[in-house]
Amino acid sequence: MIINPYVFNTSATDPYWANVVLLVDASAQVNGATPPTIDVTGKTPSYSGATQCKTNQFICGSSSLYFDGATTARCTFADSADWAMGTGNATWEAYVRPEGNTGTNRIWISNSASFGGFYSVQGYSNGSNLFTRAVSNGTTTFSGTGFTISNDAWHHLAITRQGANLYGYIDGVGELTSSALSGVTLLDSTGTMSLGSYANVNNAITWKGWMDQVRITKGVARYPNGTTFTPPTAPFPHS
Repeated sequence: MIINPYVFNTSATDPYWANVVLLVDASAQVNGATPPTIDVTGKTPSYSGATQCKTNQFICGSSSLYFDGATTARCTFADSADWAMGTGNATWEAYVRPEGNTGTNRIWISNSASFGGFYSVQGYSNGSNLFTRAVSNGTTTFSGTGFTISNDAWHHLAITRQGANLYGYIDGVGELTSSALSGVTLLDSTGTMSLGSYANVNNAITWKGWMDQVRITKGVARYPNGTTFTPPTAPFPHS
């Protein structure tokens, strides 16, 4: 078992902080708020639909982001060179709590220029409540589906690219998604980094439920080799 001590204590520091390109912490927000400073690294969010912070559910602190599942629901961050992972390692992760999503595709993260287009990364719960993770180089998709996500419960989800391998994790348990990424350059999408929706457009594939502690780490495979680890129980460090 790999334990990551730097993610358990809010006063701790993250040894990979210099590699963190997005850290959404919604754990201490006012009910109904849409704070412009929700990303610790300084990127500005755009809220659509009824997406807002709510205090009725949280994984830590007293609040989290809530998405109502409407076609307009999302929180996005503008196109950035930070989203371009190239051939390097990377980790995308978040805590999510699906709200009655049985039988419906629900996306928690996507970086795409258009609905239905290729993406650099995408993570979602499919119609069978399975955690699906995928990356692409703009012509080929490397993906896998496994692990059942139970509704109305918090889960830590992570997607890690480590060299030639792509792994998916749910609640600290990992499995190999693809071993075909050797030398593959991931798509540098011109789209937004979208939380809760497939691209920054109104569409039928959106998240319904809560989300918090969204962290993207560029150049680091935080959870390597598909090895079991203990998920964090406190907000991620801010430095």
